[in-house]
Amino acid sequence: MPLTLILPTLWLTLAPINALLGMALGIFGTFAVAWSMWANSAKILVSGSRVQVGKASIEARFIGVCEEVPFATRLAQRLPNLDPRAYLRLQNSRKGLLKLEIVDKNDPTPYWVVSTKRPAQLIAAIEQAKKAI
Repeated sequence: MPLTLILPTLWLTLAPINALLGMALGIFGTFAVAWSMWANSAKILVSGSRVQVGKASIEARFIGVCEEVPFATRLAQRLPNLDPRAYLRLQNSRKGLLKLEIVDKNDPTPYWVVSTKRPAQLIAAIEQAKKAI
């Protein structure tokens, strides 16, 4: 993981000048980048009848088929088979990938592709929100 290389890079870069300063800046830099990654990651919320991924939000009744993208086709979903109108919220640190079909006739977005740590739980939560309507 590239995050683990920040500390040794800064320490080795500044070692000829001041090794202690390099170590301190390396520790600070690692924590600053880790916090920034956490703060900027998309929050996925399913509450009531709404599904929110990052800043995008949709009513659960407008979500059709929710499917976990198989490992073998994940890259194809992101690149050659991707519809340019699709909403993407990808995060390389999350191994699960979910495709949510949008069935709203007024919405030009055909589907959402979302990275998640727990795809099965997210599908279950969305299905429960759809039933609650």
